[in-house]
Amino acid sequence: MKLYNRLGKYRLTSTSYSRKFLLVAFIGIHLPIIALVAALLFFDLTQSKWFVVLVVLIMTLLSSILTLSILNQLTSPIKHAAKGVIDYRDSRVMPSWPRQGNDELSHLLNNLESMLHELEVHRIHQEDMSMLLAHDLRSPISAAIQTIELCKVSKDINEVNESLDSLKLYLQDQLSFIDLMLQIQKHQSGIENFELEPVNLRPLVESCVSSLRRTLEEKNLKLEFKSSDDQVILAHPRMAAQCINNLLNNAIKFSYPNGVIEIAWECSGTTTVLSIRDYGTGFTEDVKQKLFDKILFGGASGTNGEKSNGLGLYLTKTLMRNQKGSVGAHSDGADKGATFSLTFNAL
Repeated sequence: MKLYNRLGKYRLTSTSYSRKFLLVAFIGIHLPIIALVAALLFFDLTQSKWFVVLVVLIMTLLSSILTLSILNQLTSPIKHAAKGVIDYRDSRVMPSWPRQGNDELSHLLNNLESMLHELEVHRIHQEDMSMLLAHDLRSPISAAIQTIELCKVSKDINEVNESLDSLKLYLQDQLSFIDLMLQIQKHQSGIENFELEPVNLRPLVESCVSSLRRTLEEKNLKLEFKSSDDQVILAHPRMAAQCINNLLNNAIKFSYPNGVIEIAWECSGTTTVLSIRDYGTGFTEDVKQKLFDKILFGGASGTNGEKSNGLGLYLTKTLMRNQKGSVGAHSDGADKGATFSLTFNAL
């Protein structure tokens, strides 16, 4: 790389990789001729012709070795590129090649590095999408299992029908969510776009609460609305609903039985903040730094031993970012509850 960078400083070879090769080859070819001319000038051919021949042969051999060595050094950027691509393929290590030079090879390396970075971003998006679907399909499957168990033991046909209707609505919502995820994937691939629209916040929250009613009842949790006014936000209905569902599920999971969960929202200028507060396990400041990280199968268990794959909050952050919003969290410490907030653009 040093020789390649050095030749890139000269005007003749700075903008052309092929000229670098031609220059080295030109000098290498003419070194034996220069040696022959020198021998003719400084030696008497009638007395030392074999010596001259020997000098020319030695110079030819040395110039060939030197030329091949230099040409091999000039190919080092290509070797670095090949190694970088192999490292990315085998271990997902992103290459970082020197960006000096202004010739064809330098442009090729820059384009290749940019392409690999775009490929890595796309791969991460694909991975996030797969984890998002896997994470959020757990809840409807669990709800379906609970409903089936209820139908087996309940003798109240009205209760069974009500549970089946709730499950049907929940599964329809999840089906819509899967369609939404496919749409987001197309958007990230540049194939399709989605638009944000005015959404009435209170009916959206009530719908999310209704879908989790049975989960609330299992821990005998009381849910209180601290706001009653109507607020209109700019959001995607299914994305916003999934974010609220994720935070409600989180609050239920880490609340102690017979506890209270509070929901409130407030408009402040151009934003509306939806807050969900629980009085459960809470978290420390150290934990807060990692709350929204992607920790697959590394989440904490709930107060009743509910399992967590550690993706809910990370995926909520991803969905809020897609809506030009944000998610936040606060807790006064362990066993002091927690408040999670969603910030939407207000209308």
